[in-house]
Amino acid sequence: RLKRIYAFIGCKYCFYSPLASGERRFFMKKFRILSVILAVLTAFAAGFGCKVTDNKGDNGETGRTALQFYCPDGAPALAAAGLFGNETLGTDDITMNYHVISADKIASTVLKTTKKADVAILPVNAAAKICGTGEDYVLTSVLTHGNLFIVSDTEITINDLVGKVVGVIGRGLVPDMTLKAVLTKNNVEYVEANTAESGKVALTYYESGEELMPAMKQNKIKIGLLPEPAATKIVTKLKTAYTYRLDLGELYDGGYPQAVMLVKKSVMEAHPDFYGKLTAALQASVTWVNTVENASAAVDAVNAKLDEGVVGTLDTFVTAEVIGRCSVKYASASSMKTKIKGYLSAIGQNLPSDAFFYGE
Repeated sequence: RLKRIYAFIGCKYCFYSPLASGERRFFMKKFRILSVILAVLTAFAAGFGCKVTDNKGDNGETGRTALQFYCPDGAPALAAAGLFGNETLGTDDITMNYHVISADKIASTVLKTTKKADVAILPVNAAAKICGTGEDYVLTSVLTHGNLFIVSDTEITINDLVGKVVGVIGRGLVPDMTLKAVLTKNNVEYVEANTAESGKVALTYYESGEELMPAMKQNKIKIGLLPEPAATKIVTKLKTAYTYRLDLGELYDGGYPQAVMLVKKSVMEAHPDFYGKLTAALQASVTWVNTVENASAAVDAVNAKLDEGVVGTLDTFVTAEVIGRCSVKYASASSMKTKIKGYLSAIGQNLPSDAFFYGE
């Protein structure tokens, strides 16, 4: 029986062996050390085996690749709101994790040093500036087409702005550059100044709508440039006769490309069916969010995906009418290529390469 035991464990000596006590202790010690080593190796093998064979999405489903989708709060998030309940997008191999973050953080998700977004919605100027080579990301679609409005307490035209001061949010950012492009297009001169100047529009700057609002409420300034849906929130708080007077989209060829979607090239290559599934879901989302009875549900969908610490800007004030002024529409990158390049030229930005436009 002892011989059979020896043969089974593959060791001539074990603690059953009729050896002297000193020898038994020696071989028992050896046996324990070998047992520990074998246990450790088994654990490592199991761990590595799990990483290689068990690819899980964040929802626990095996065999799926987890992708990260980032978009800024506001109109861009509303455009994608219909996606947020659809983690697989109808694919067999993908789980999408959605993140709504503050607008000032969105560019960091596609920087070469991070590239943490697999899919992202960005302002077109930032997207082109950071990713315009088409090396890491491609532009697949345009989702919003202008949501900037001149707000005033009197009826005005573009020429009525001459000789007046207009409050603008963010020097050198999209609202500022777009307004300047519209003024130039309409042969209206402007100057950056805090006081009115004859024959020109004086542009004075504020960090945010929350800074511009008190100045308007106190009648320190009578005209302001604000983006929707933040414009409605601010106008509602003013409780005055301020309302929308000029739509910059209408003044700029009936609209301009504003928020665009980028997709990481490596994702497109690894998942050939992904683009088609994403496109179909986006088109459905745009239709859904523009349906009158879905306004409240769209706001709830966005707020449910806010990253930790992000203070949402959307509330019950976002009605179907407000969403309508956000100009949420789907258009493919290839169909918008000429208009995107024209807009970027108008705001003084270098143009991206053709490789940046998916489908070219």
